Amino acid sequence: MKILKKIGWFLLFILGLIAIAFLLGPTMKYEKIDNTPLDGKYSISEVEKIITDRNNNPRIKADNEEKIIWADGIQKTEYAFIYLHGFSASHEEGAPIHANIADRYGANLYLSRLPRHGLNDSLAFLDLTPKLLVDYAKEAIKIGKSIGEKVIVISCSTGSTLSAFLAANDPDIYAQIMFSPNFELHDKTTKLLTKPWGLNLARRIKGGNYHQWNAPARARPFWNHKYRLEGVIALQSLIDDTMEAEVFREIKQPIFVGYFYKDEQTRDFTVSTEKIQEVEHLLGTPEDLKEFIAYPDGKKHVFISPLFNENWERVQDDVIDFLDEKLKLEPIAELAL
Repeated sequence: MKILKKIGWFLLFILGLIAIAFLLGPTMKYEKIDNTPLDGKYSISEVEKIITDRNNNPRIKADNEEKIIWADGIQKTEYAFIYLHGFSASHEEGAPIHANIADRYGANLYLSRLPRHGLNDSLAFLDLTPKLLVDYAKEAIKIGKSIGEKVIVISCSTGSTLSAFLAANDPDIYAQIMFSPNFELHDKTTKLLTKPWGLNLARRIKGGNYHQWNAPARARPFWNHKYRLEGVIALQSLIDDTMEAEVFREIKQPIFVGYFYKDEQTRDFTVSTEKIQEVEHLLGTPEDLKEFIAYPDGKKHVFISPLFNENWERVQDDVIDFLDEKLKLEPIAELAL
């Protein structure tokens, strides 16, 4: 019996060493983030200079540049729309819905380019961090406030992660329109990426330093279809640190959320549709100012784009109904489709 007892203690000791080795394993470390809005507004000339300077980068892929589409000359409009695109994407992801919506209401439109995105650079995501993404989104909101009296944020996927986090602490954001919001990834094992040995685990699973997906040829100019795994860990860290119940409860603005879901076999397998449905009931937004729509014919995660879904116009119609009926925006022109 004494021998068995000694063996038991020895095994516990070994297991303890293994646990300590795991807990002391390498993890990605990031600066803290917050959702405090930036003060003040830019002048129009400052806005133009910021965008010109950012676009002065020879590595930016064609048609991935930031831009402002002015509604009526270079001046402020009553409403301004901002488009925050998803992880590894570009503003083409939301085309033509974002431009059509802005045209309909005579609003300026700011098309963003998230940090390290839209580049001809295989190492672009190597140093991506949650703080880079959040700080950029804060600046995008400030630009929106500088080109419109009321700011409406249109976003997709991880752009919605940023929009939700910032809106929770910024009542000057007038409304939010979200598509396939990334409140949580569908694959729950991604939560292991921010734990000790997460990067090593990802490299072992992927067989190298990169994640790659089979983007259609027509979409490749506007998406990074191969990128460093460090970027995926930064993404998961962003979700871990921001997509919490208390954040959603602080969101009071009108909100439209659309996502692809028919049943358990026909659904978005990039983001968690269960989490989207949960968030609907967590929001602080009044019931009459929020709308969540599941699109059974969405086809793909980016169901708003004609590059992936021929039924995108139905989504656009629903957004227009939301803006007309719930926000009482007045169109200046009907869409010519």
